[in-house]
Amino acid sequence: MRARIQAALVAVSALVTLGSAGCKDYTYFDVHVKFDPATFSGQVGRVQACHLFVTGAESNDYGIADNTRNCPPPNAGLDMGIFEYSALADSGQLTFTMKVYKSTMESEACLFGEGSVSATLPAPMTTNMLDLTVVQMGMGCQ
Repeated sequence: MRARIQAALVAVSALVTLGSAGCKDYTYFDVHVKFDPATFSGQVGRVQACHLFVTGAESNDYGIADNTRNCPPPNAGLDMGIFEYSALADSGQLTFTMKVYKSTMESEACLFGEGSVSATLPAPMTTNMLDLTVVQMGMGCQ
């Protein structure tokens, strides 16, 4: 009986050791997106689709079209809000790029504005605040 208990304890100990060796910690980013008041003043209400791209150590993209909480921004304000992102990568660079369009079609012809911000991993804190400003790039599609 004693031998069985010891064998079970050794097996559990090995599983705990193996399980913890493969674990990684997430790094969190709160990306605060705002429109540049110098270029977007009076124009934010024309934004119809938004897309957030993550490139570098990780690659992801998120379409934000028809999300009335964030895109187009509520009340045509200059503050789009905070987007949360969790990264599993533990080294390298992450770049967050927001593209906004003057149409629900996300084509280069309809690109209305763009902005990006980068962060280096490992990041200094578990949750890191980043400010991303979207600048008007052109007239967008008509």
